[in-house]
Amino acid sequence: MSVFKSVLSLLLISIGIQSYSQKLKFSNLIGDHMILQRDREIIMKGSCEPYAQVQVVLARGLNRTRADKHGKWRVVIPPLPAGGPHEMKIVAGEETETFEDIYMGDVWYAIGESNMDFKMKQGVLDGAQEINQANYELVRQYDVPNKYANTPELEIKEGEWKVCSSQTAGEFSAVSYFFAKKVFDEVTVPIGIVLASKEGSSIEAWMSKESLSRLPHNKGPKIPEVESGKYSLEGFGQLNEHKVKVISKASTDSYNGLSVGVTKPSFNDNNWGQLDIENWKARTHQVYWFRKVVNITSRLDGEVIFDLGMPGAKIDVYINNRHIGVAKNKPFIKTVSAKFLTKGKNIIVLRVSNPLVKPFLSHSDAKPSIKSKSGQIIVDLSKRWKYSNDIEKSLDKVFEIQTVPSSLFNGMINPLLDKQFKGVIYYQGEKNGKEGGQYEELLTSLITDWRIKSKQGYFPFYYVQLANWGQPKVEPEMKNSWAYLREAQEKALKLPMTGMVVTIDVGESYNMHPKDKKSVGERLAAIALKKSYQQDTRCEGPKLKDIEYNSPEAVVSFENSEGLKTLDNKKPLGFEIAGSDGKYYSAKARIERGRIILLSSNVSKPKYVRYAWGGNPQVNLYNAAGLPALPFRTDHFLPQE
Repeated sequence: MSVFKSVLSLLLISIGIQSYSQKLKFSNLIGDHMILQRDREIIMKGSCEPYAQVQVVLARGLNRTRADKHGKWRVVIPPLPAGGPHEMKIVAGEETETFEDIYMGDVWYAIGESNMDFKMKQGVLDGAQEINQANYELVRQYDVPNKYANTPELEIKEGEWKVCSSQTAGEFSAVSYFFAKKVFDEVTVPIGIVLASKEGSSIEAWMSKESLSRLPHNKGPKIPEVESGKYSLEGFGQLNEHKVKVISKASTDSYNGLSVGVTKPSFNDNNWGQLDIENWKARTHQVYWFRKVVNITSRLDGEVIFDLGMPGAKIDVYINNRHIGVAKNKPFIKTVSAKFLTKGKNIIVLRVSNPLVKPFLSHSDAKPSIKSKSGQIIVDLSKRWKYSNDIEKSLDKVFEIQTVPSSLFNGMINPLLDKQFKGVIYYQGEKNGKEGGQYEELLTSLITDWRIKSKQGYFPFYYVQLANWGQPKVEPEMKNSWAYLREAQEKALKLPMTGMVVTIDVGESYNMHPKDKKSVGERLAAIALKKSYQQDTRCEGPKLKDIEYNSPEAVVSFENSEGLKTLDNKKPLGFEIAGSDGKYYSAKARIERGRIILLSSNVSKPKYVRYAWGGNPQVNLYNAAGLPALPFRTDHFLPQE
């Protein structure tokens, strides 16, 4: 009994301490190692006991106020110059909180989806070496926890500041790390990064309801369980993400299709349907099994390449009842031993699923096939597959909650906008890749709304244009949604104090999360150094200035064209010209006196010119600063579906 009483006493004491300490509350952005915006008034807000005297001491300056009848208080600290370390002490009545190692510097908000969230430890180009050498005590990052909310939150309630070192750099956003490192090296002012990111998030999720209400295309997905009041958006989000984790961790051995022998040659699939998988799409939550019999006419030696292109799904691949690999939303181009295939009849089996979006196969232009090492097609896999979605029960329904309009603005952005900060770096667009016709209006509305709500004028807003991605482009494309999205991103530059990083050269054909984050971060830093720190540096690549049509040639002039060159010293790539019929042809290009001369035997009287127009165009044109030329077109044709 005495042991029980002791434990109970300790429990009651701990509860009492927790209750007492919770009377003094303030933003969780306030903490050890934080960076506060220099040269600006610092507004501190919180709550405590009603009418309590509140004192905030920072850099030996004492600032006082008194809480109101609701316990709310607000203190304005006069501007302080860059420097530190400082101690901050907050005293409210009998409660005291003390924070150490605080610096005044520049605070940048880093906002976006997965490419902004991408961590240094996730395979960044030269990332391991960079992490080992990371020793930037005055570069720090605060991760805003993912939170979905129905209404605007007022404060961040979790998180902590991390000092950049070889022990912590792996957790830093890679783009933010390279941005902050470059800026710090040049201006030697402490840099604080506040990271608010969520993979797969749409721009609408980062926008307030007010900004969306002013746009004609403000519709977004609705969740019945939230609309009915059964769940809050935050609660549903937690449940949803738990389901995703459970589904993604399902082991290969647990598939019901294996227990009934789907992968075995002897399995009877006579009652299955038949289709071509080239452009197949499915219902979101169902699991599909595919089977195809292929005949090999001669014995194969060495190795072969199994190529399914870029599937938009989780896909398990079996050859003759042997599991040869799995891909999840990444290329399945796998070299396997030719011994897996026998002369005569072979059975290829696929299991395809995706709990979030409609699964599909062959997202690239290449046909699914089995090839020789030299690239010769041995078996065409694009046609005549047997399929069934009755072998396994449907997956638990999950939802792309990060696309719900205003959900991330309410939970993650609104609490930041009343804090003082230097500017924003923004990397988002992949999720809206098919919305080029709307994105300009969405992005300009987001920027304008954030500026109005922050009451900090035209704060700097620097963003990343979509990188190259997808099947490498060889011939002119008459339609590509990413090309139009890039154009929409460029048009947002009409707003003051904006800047855009061109990344048409750093992407990867089959990887939407390219590993070269250093180029992206340092190009963002170059814009900031030029526009926000007034340094004499180049931050823009060649940009279309003028075109002269001297049939049969077109002569292109650029801004920012000092030292115009190709990095590989070959002829410029990526240019196309069209006549009055609007049909584009690849153009031969050469550099003469800082201009590009274009010519095509298919176009006698050129009327339109395009450059780097496509999902993954071939490009090699740069200026002396090593910055790539900006994609452009001179026609005004509407996007083709």
